[in-house]
Amino acid sequence: LAVRFPAAQPTTRTRLVCTDADYAQCTVNAANQEGLVLFNADDFAVDFERQSDVQAGQWGPTSAMVSQWSGALRSQLQSFGNLRVDQRTRTQVMRVRVHVRVRSTGEEVAGSPHDFTSGVAPTAADITMRRCSRSYLVAGRSATCYMTVQNGASVDTRYVAVTVAEGAGEVSELFTMRGNETEGAPLAGADTADVVLMAFNFTAPDDVDERLDVALVASVGGSPAVRAPLRLVV
Repeated sequence: LAVRFPAAQPTTRTRLVCTDADYAQCTVNAANQEGLVLFNADDFAVDFERQSDVQAGQWGPTSAMVSQWSGALRSQLQSFGNLRVDQRTRTQVMRVRVHVRVRSTGEEVAGSPHDFTSGVAPTAADITMRRCSRSYLVAGRSATCYMTVQNGASVDTRYVAVTVAEGAGEVSELFTMRGNETEGAPLAGADTADVVLMAFNFTAPDDVDERLDVALVASVGGSPAVRAPLRLVV
């Protein structure tokens, strides 16, 4: 016969258990002093915090994380809920906290908080240089150049450097944008709003006496990205 769990109020005897991959996969085992109870997502509050980039050990709230309960959460045959937390735009130290909503005390369950590193650091093989908004530039004008990130790596610009390998000009800091915000022809497989790209602006020199061939190279740890360099003519 299948075990049926009582629909009782969970307490801090509940336990949070997580395993880490490129995201944290957590299980909340609902329990009270009598043992396991029926899991109900409404009995729990989930919060995320990120560690300060400036001072280790300092934590602050963040809205960058996404949590999703999965499974038959109101089945009388289930005393646990699976919680997947995901954040791929940046690799950083995070933690997930689970509180029991009981008499407004909000006490944390056993195993909470759980610290983990969100995202996957990109390598050169994960970054593909696609194109720039213009292939030909007048002196002093700018173009935006786009890169896609594959293989589940985070779109974290801190790992990527862009240099002018040939010619001259200035490159801006890297930034992120949505795939449907690019100028010119759509990028294959990256022209929808849910795809996040890396991008940068290249500005041609103000004074150019003759044709200038420019090569732009993105690299990670000194290794060039896929399809590097991008070439422009000024």
